[in-house]
Amino acid sequence: MTNRVDRLGDTTRRRFTHEALAEALVMNPMLSGKALSQMFGLSETWISIIRNSDAFRATLERRKGELIDPTLIATLDD
Repeated sequence: MTNRVDRLGDTTRRRFTHEALAEALVMNPMLSGKALSQMFGLSETWISIIRNSDAFRATLERRKGELIDPTLIATLDD
């Protein structure tokens, strides 16, 4: 993933993918649409459209699922 510092020097912009957006939200679920738009160099409206898409929601759920310990899942299933 390519990172670059914006002209203000205080925000790292990232190449946008659904996976990158999901990772950002997993790492900090409280990120606002404004913060995400600055992070990826996209408009808040576009971030909102993506966050509400079925494709992105599936990506986010898959990423969240990767964080859960399989042993814990097996224990809960028993």
